[in-house]
Amino acid sequence: MQYSSLDFQGILSVTDADNFTNALINGIGPAKAFGCGLLLVRRA
Repeated sequence: MQYSSLDFQGILSVTDADNFTNALINGIGPAKAFGCGLLLVRRA
């Protein structure tokens, strides 16, 4: 089995608080079981 991962770094503006909260709690994408899709967010 192969999968690729990628790190993004930048500035985020939240326009939909409910969708952001859902993504922060549940992760993004189908590879969450492999440790991908988690978000690390901190204040600038």
